[in-house]
Amino acid sequence: MRALAVVFTIFAAVTVAVGPSFADALTVTLVSIVSPIASGGSQQLVVQTQTGTTCSGDIQGAQPGGSAKGGAPSEYHLPNVQADDQGKVTWAWKLGMNFPKGHRTVHVFCKNASGTVGLEVGYDVQ
Repeated sequence: MRALAVVFTIFAAVTVAVGPSFADALTVTLVSIVSPIASGGSQQLVVQTQTGTTCSGDIQGAQPGGSAKGGAPSEYHLPNVQADDQGKVTWAWKLGMNFPKGHRTVHVFCKNASGTVGLEVGYDVQ
């Protein structure tokens, strides 16, 4: 019986010590993205995170405003944006008239004092 009490006490102490750190963990979630979208369209990506967090991203597949040279994949970097007082981060860009059709992936990275977290978002160009 004494061994059971010791195990329970240790487990309770670990739970209390670890519990609060999960509540403070950095998160990022998708709010919206235009999909499907036509070549030549205006794309907008909105994510939700904690106020003051800095986020950036990379669009894989082709650069806005044109197609990847020789059919090779390329990336377009979304600049650093700080989350507003509601925790929202917004990027907007225009797709070129010859933007290749198909599925595109955006990798979003958000960073603050709690750490760094990523989000992968997909959209279709028609």
